[in-house]
Amino acid sequence: MRGIGWDYATPDVRHDRHPWQPPSTRQLQRAIFKLLPFLALSLATLRWLVQTARARSQDLEHTSIASLPAYQRFQFVLATGISLYALFDFGYTFVSALGMPFLKRSAILRFCAQRRLLSPPQPH
Repeated sequence: MRGIGWDYATPDVRHDRHPWQPPSTRQLQRAIFKLLPFLALSLATLRWLVQTARARSQDLEHTSIASLPAYQRFQFVLATGISLYALFDFGYTFVSALGMPFLKRSAILRFCAQRRLLSPPQPH
């Protein structure tokens, strides 16, 4: 049983050989080569939009999204949403990839300890 609602899973999912959680090496590759560049690009776009807004506004203290043209407001909101999504996805994937070997080892040790406790004593 590998998750909540396992009894209600379809048979093709239940008998799939692939685990639901990909190996940590594949997660690290995804985090570094897919999510990190996406995050960097969205943060660079946000920085460029903020600099554009500050260049147009004389009052640097009260610069707001309202000082941007309509198409750049849309870009700003879109870049903010994408960067937040990429930040959380990158963080979760990275931490999960680093934590998976420890969790797997802990599960193996717990299984061995339970097996040792539940097995009948060996005669000497």
